[in-house]
Amino acid sequence: MPSLKSHLVTLVLKHSRKKAFSSPQGLHRWIAKSRRRQTHRPPPRIAARLRISERTVHGFPVYEAAPRDRKAGDLRILYLHGGAYVFEITPFHWALIAELAERLDAHVTVPIYPLAPEHDFHAIFGMVHTVYEDVLAETPAENVVFVGDSARCNMAVVFRS
Repeated sequence: MPSLKSHLVTLVLKHSRKKAFSSPQGLHRWIAKSRRRQTHRPPPRIAARLRISERTVHGFPVYEAAPRDRKAGDLRILYLHGGAYVFEITPFHWALIAELAERLDAHVTVPIYPLAPEHDFHAIFGMVHTVYEDVLAETPAENVVFVGDSARCNMAVVFRS
């Protein structure tokens, strides 16, 4: 039997997302509205916990994150954030990145890749492939771990195959 919480989530989604999925135009409006509130930058409370540097690949940012108070070990994580291929990385993703870096003493590479629908498969995978090659140039393959959530699990599987 569904829980009260499950019924509440269903009710909220039904009334808050229905218009967004009713037409392609509705979906594009929802994406545009959501993106105006988004930033790829790590939130200050997360940035305070990590050593973070930034570089660009194909004109898009790539963050390198590691524990602030100690040297990262040999583990290198290539983190691919979710967002249905259309949304930016969120503070929730950054919180997970911080936990991965700190708990595993890992160095985490976070590409902020091009988003659809403005960019196609080739731009998205091309940018991440370049980042992956950079990671492999610096880290033995046996020390590289892919982490992807939501839609990016697919991308993680494709690159690791």
